[in-house]
Amino acid sequence: MKKYSTFVLIVLTLAGLVIVWLGYTRHQDFVHYHQTIADDAVTGLSHQVSRFVKERNRLVRVFSEDNAETIRKILQATTEEKDALIDKLQKEISRYFPQHFAFTVTDENGRPAFEDFDGLVGELCEQDIQYFSSQHNYQPRIHPHSEVYHFDVMAHLKQAILFISFDANMLTSMIANAQVPGHQLMLVYPEGDNLIEVTASGPRINLDRLDYRLNEDEKRRILSTEDVAGTSWQAMDVSIENLFINNQRNLVKQSLLIYLMFAIICSIMLIYLRREERRRAIAEGHKDEFLSVVSHELRTPLTSIRGSLGLILGGVTGDISDKTREIAGIAMQNCERLSTLVNDILDLQKIEAGKLQYQMINTELDALVERAVACNRDYGNQLGTVFEIHNQAPGALIHADENRLIQVLTNLLSNAAKYGADEDTVEIQITRRANHVRVSITDHGDGIPGNLKERIFDSFTQADNSSSRKIAGTGLGLNIAKHIIEEHHGTLDFESLDNGTCFYFELAVID
Repeated sequence: MKKYSTFVLIVLTLAGLVIVWLGYTRHQDFVHYHQTIADDAVTGLSHQVSRFVKERNRLVRVFSEDNAETIRKILQATTEEKDALIDKLQKEISRYFPQHFAFTVTDENGRPAFEDFDGLVGELCEQDIQYFSSQHNYQPRIHPHSEVYHFDVMAHLKQAILFISFDANMLTSMIANAQVPGHQLMLVYPEGDNLIEVTASGPRINLDRLDYRLNEDEKRRILSTEDVAGTSWQAMDVSIENLFINNQRNLVKQSLLIYLMFAIICSIMLIYLRREERRRAIAEGHKDEFLSVVSHELRTPLTSIRGSLGLILGGVTGDISDKTREIAGIAMQNCERLSTLVNDILDLQKIEAGKLQYQMINTELDALVERAVACNRDYGNQLGTVFEIHNQAPGALIHADENRLIQVLTNLLSNAAKYGADEDTVEIQITRRANHVRVSITDHGDGIPGNLKERIFDSFTQADNSSSRKIAGTGLGLNIAKHIIEEHHGTLDFESLDNGTCFYFELAVID
């Protein structure tokens, strides 16, 4: 049951890592998506505002050239004439620029040609006019006013300057159209310590805040910026508060929910597997108990029957007829077969339970092979088979359980005798390969059918299940032999030959 718990723990750990990786990837995709949106929005707004301001400059310059005569007359007119000229220019500007806020005319040094009694042209405007008069260049910025926040556009004529202010709300629609959910677009005045100029809500006066400069939190949330050519502004995209944090929280909640559901499914599977494992263990225990009882209960009567048959065949009970001797001999053979089956079942049960005992000692392999051949020679003679040893590694020393290794050799030799050719000579070859020694047992029979090669070492597998087989077997010998050799840290395998089969095993040599 522990292996199931370990497996489920590994699966849950891997699933957790995968879910964390997917969550991290999704968050990175979310960040990249909004970063791309911010870059595109800022670039688009910057270009649009730049073109707009450039067009305003062009229109004001064209207007000033068209009305140059009136502008010059204002500079030269007497007080009585000046009011009429100003009124005329006011009407032309209102017709040409409906959204203008204020205007004035100055000489080339920036001195106004008439007084602004309405106070629409403030100190910042006058400072910009002075700068323009000396540099002949000006980059608009937002000027605050109690009535309208505005920006200025100026045109230079010979000996005169035309100054026109425009409502900053003209920029609002551009920002609102470029802004997307989750983002706040704005025009910022960097030289004013990131002073907010215009947002999608209008000029900064529309914002509900005490300080119109970007605070530290807003600066950390800046996604993209770009200078607006021809102005003093910088287009800026700032993410809304907690945009990415909220996404992280949602991903964590989703990931935990998915992991919890997966953990519940795995827990249900673990409970089911444990229940099935308990059932299997109980069934296995009943099977082992049954086999153990049956096997041990069979041994006593088998021993008695075999002993009685031995006495009869030995003549202890008196002379018997040839027919009786033949029948008793057949009974003895079947008794031996049944005894072998019981022993094999008990050995297999011990192997599966890990209780098969080994008495490991250092021993010479060739001596073990000779003992095994001697023990099976009579059996081979009964089947018309001769065992022939070819020892090319005399004195090779191995660390092994002698009785278990003889059990393996007996199984291989008896199989070679049973499945070999008539009047066959089974060759037992001992060879040395570096620090390993190999024992090969080769017969010259029909070989192993192709459909059995993959499972020849499985339990209850026999190379021939037909009634024509020389001697019946249990189908457990090779499986047991393989387990024994593997417990000796060796290998047991076979090769199909053109005429027969070669089974072999390799063991480490003690130098």
